[in-house]
Amino acid sequence: MATDAIPKGWAVFDIDAATQHDFRARLLRAKTIFWNGPMGVFETPPFDAGTRAIATALVDAGKKGAVTVVSDGKRTYVHDAPNPTLGVGGSGDALGGAVAAFLARGLTALAASAAAVWVHSRAGALLAAEIGESGALATDIVDAMPRALREILTK
Repeated sequence: MATDAIPKGWAVFDIDAATQHDFRARLLRAKTIFWNGPMGVFETPPFDAGTRAIATALVDAGKKGAVTVVSDGKRTYVHDAPNPTLGVGGSGDALGGAVAAFLARGLTALAASAAAVWVHSRAGALLAAEIGESGALATDIVDAMPRALREILTK
């Protein structure tokens, strides 16, 4: 729905399927992606669908070599280590879930997004070292995320 078609007094809580599709197409063509964090009221299903769709598109764009930049306009984080191990169905859901988990722990949207991108990528790198760049499942990525997080917390 176009923003000018939203009735007065109404609110929009997530991006629709057409917007998800449009954003995905644009992200897959991008060489550098500036992500300003989650979409909509992502803490509450079903309003998390837009964030999960964008997270999946970010994973797929990373497989093509795109650099992900997460920023709130004041602070900026750059992730330039795409990982082909993450190119499996459900990987974007793992990333979106990580964003939600960090938010639930009290991180700001920016910190949660940046931490999730890093942990997600590092989990892929750990799996690549263990089993190679092919053969990982989304559940393997989720299982590797705590190990990736421990790495950053112990350094």
